Parts: sequence; C-alpha cells; structure tokens
Amino acid sequence: MNDSSTSETGTDASAHANTSSPAGARVAQSISVLIASRNRPAEVQKCIESVLRQSTQPLEIVVLDDGSDVPLKDGISLDPAAVSIKWLRNEAPTGVSGARNTLVENADGEILVFIDDDAWLIGDDALDKVYRIFESDAEVGIVAFKIHLHSPESGELQVPFTKRSLAKDPSISTRPQKASYFVGAGHAIKKSVFERCGPYPVEFVYGHEELDLSYRAINHGFTTLYEPEIAVVHAPATSQVAGAGKRRFESYYVTRNRIWLAHRNLPWRYAVPYSANWSLYYLAKSLRHGGIISWVAAIKDGLFGLDRSKRQPLSKSAVGYLSRHHGRLWR
Repeated sequence: MNDSSTSETGTDASAHANTSSPAGARVAQSISVLIASRNRPAEVQKCIESVLRQSTQPLEIVVLDDGSDVPLKDGISLDPAAVSIKWLRNEAPTGVSGARNTLVENADGEILVFIDDDAWLIGDDALDKVYRIFESDAEVGIVAFKIHLHSPESGELQVPFTKRSLAKDPSISTRPQKASYFVGAGHAIKKSVFERCGPYPVEFVYGHEELDLSYRAINHGFTTLYEPEIAVVHAPATSQVAGAGKRRFESYYVTRNRIWLAHRNLPWRYAVPYSANWSLYYLAKSLRHGGIISWVAAIKDGLFGLDRSKRQPLSKSAVGYLSRHHGRLWR
C-alpha cells in the first residue's frame, strides 16, 4: 500500500508503555487505534490520553510520525501503563493517504479506529460502542463518528450530510442511520474493507481520500453507519501540507482531487456535472483569497492526470444507496 519511492518507514515499532487507563478496563483484542501526525506532539498526547480514558481499551495504539522535523516520540511524555503504543516513523512525509495506509499495514486489529492527531474522543465509552456495532451487524464496514468542530459547545459539526440536508432537517445529525461517507477526523473501518476495496489513494496526498474509499466500500456492498453517540472534538491545527510551494497548499489538492474522485468513481452522468460544480466552487474561493494560480494548476493537473485514476464507476445499486442516504452524486 505504501509508496516506497516517497516513504521510508523507519519502523521504530517497539511496543512502548503509556499513560494509565481506567482500573478494570477490558481490552478489545480486535481494535487498533491509529494516529498519524507530523510536528504536533502536544496534540498527539491529548489524542492518546483520550483513548486511554476509555472503559474498553484497544489491543494497541499505533502512532505514525510522518517525517516530523524532530522525532514525535521525543516530544511526548506519558506515564507508564498497560496498553502498548507501536511507534512508526517515516523519514520523509507521505501525506494523509500514504500515512493512513502505513498505519493499516502495521495494525494487528480487525477493527481500525482512526483519530486525527488534532482530535480527541469525547467520553469514556466510544471504543466500547465501536466494538458493539461491528459485533452486532456484519454488513457494517465503516462507522462515521459525530465530529464537533473546536468544541461540543460551538454548534459546528463535521458530519456526513450535505449542507442542504442539514438545513432541511437540523436534527439529522442526532440520529444513528446509514450514511454514504465519513469524515476523516474520527471513524472506524474493518480491515476487511481495505482487503476488498484497496488502500487510500496515495496520489491524492491530501483531501477527499475518505470520499474515494467510501464510494468503493459502498460499491463492494459495505454499509456505512453514522453513530452520533460516538463523538470526537476536532480542533484543526495549521496544515502540515500548506506552505510547501505555491502549487502545493490545500486548495490545490482539494480542487485537483475532486476531478480525480469523480473520474474514478462516478458514472459519467454524474462525473461531469460534479467536477464542473466543484471546480466553479473552488474558483470562486480562489478569487476571494488570491489563489487563482493554484486553481489553474489544479485544474490542469487534474485533467491531464486522469489516466492515473482508473475508473471503477458505481453500480446501479450503489448509486441507489447514495441517493437514499445523502450521498454526493451531483455535488
């Protein structure tokens, strides 16, 4: 899954003891918690501590240092305890997709709980609920968490519903239900999803890799379940992708990747208007924020790079699933 030309995983995979977990906490041998980070030791520590407060503990926590300037482990201070942390390190950054693929490759659990390094779990029963969902429903391949932006009190959510759906029914975010995609800051995926559908698209680097995997999972018959009682807070830190050159900040990747996403996954009747709608949306944003050069580069690279994106368009049944569950087909 990993791109060996850009990633050299110095697997400092020594099991490392960490902070204390609740007394009497049971260990779910099937769960691995996965965290990728670059240059954010304080955020990672807070994230790990939220995992270690859980009443159900994971088999392991796997942390990937994706090319930090100073080894991430050196900036984290945790008290000795029972749950082990498996530390991995890439000497050069691979981006979000590559980092997540490396985590999957090195995880021993069958249930993979991903938490962004600048996010943390709310409450102490999140992992117990994840475990129970997968145990009770074999069709569920992905669980989408409820994500509070900045704080639970902010009222801002990152959830798998369009703005139109939320405006029409604001209570939609409070009900467990089937969904068409998940937001990357907090989610859980069966390892079998990756085995059947393939890894995150490394060429995306940053942005919309979750949507791409969601489409493929639905196309392979997996259900995505949104569970609002499993929640995280996401306090976005400064992007580690930004600042790497004019063509390599976030707006470039998200614009380019929308074109590849549509080409890879959507039937033509949806792919063309989807790409056009999003390209115009990002054009308007770039005009407001002075990023027109990045937008032009993204459109050019998106169109000329279509041969890198093998088409596996959604089946008729998958399109029906998306239509019924707030999926993104036109926009």
